[in-house]
Amino acid sequence: MSDKVYTNIIFIHDYENTEVKRLLNSLYLIDSGIEDTEEKLINYLSQWDYGDSADISSVPPWGSSDTLYSMDRGSSEDVYMLSYNLGLGYASLTIVQEG
Repeated sequence: MSDKVYTNIIFIHDYENTEVKRLLNSLYLIDSGIEDTEEKLINYLSQWDYGDSADISSVPPWGSSDTLYSMDRGSSEDVYMLSYNLGLGYASLTIVQEG
């Protein structure tokens, strides 16, 4: 059994970025179509995935009260893990890989 490796791409508060704020507000206000908005948020945050992050850990970076949503990264077996907290107004994107 292999361990997981977590590579932090970005952690951002809604007040730092109007698009993140708009998408988080959309998640707060809707009761259906949440997955579409979560995928839009992942696609938006993935622009900061330059492939060279040094922020790597063996411990998941999200908190126990965060909402999680994962999405395949395409050709690799790695996944993007979106974590967000509507009450605290932040979102983060992490790559999860098998170690």
